[in-house]
Amino acid sequence: MIDKIRYLQHIPFEKKDIIIIGSAVLIAHGVSIINNDLDVVVRPETLDKYLHTQGIPLNDSNRYKYLSDTELYRDIAIIDKTFSDLNSTADIIEGYTFMSLFDLKLLYTKKNRNKDREKITIIDKLLDRRKENPLQLTGNFVITL
Repeated sequence: MIDKIRYLQHIPFEKKDIIIIGSAVLIAHGVSIINNDLDVVVRPETLDKYLHTQGIPLNDSNRYKYLSDTELYRDIAIIDKTFSDLNSTADIIEGYTFMSLFDLKLLYTKKNRNKDREKITIIDKLLDRRKENPLQLTGNFVITL
């Protein structure tokens, strides 16, 4: 995953304009899981400018493919969170902005997919660990389901 995060250096957005969401959040918190893609919310003005320069039309889903393994989003409509909402509660890890565990749990709860139920269990364990040691945001944390 660290390679995927480094890969972000090559996309045309500054760190301040992106929030990493999805399974990458768990990996950033030290959870060992397999993740083959990267999901990123981009500040709307920045995303619109990028799409315009690339000749990509806006769509109703607010979801855009960037290369083969990265998806760009304007917001997370399913949980009614804008870039600003997500940014106000986000975690900064190694200089990158990651969706908060609380918002990630809400997202997975709303999606209600089998694979996400397992991730909710992991998030609950991470949040419990954070209660025990509120200053520790990350660390090695392997959960076998």
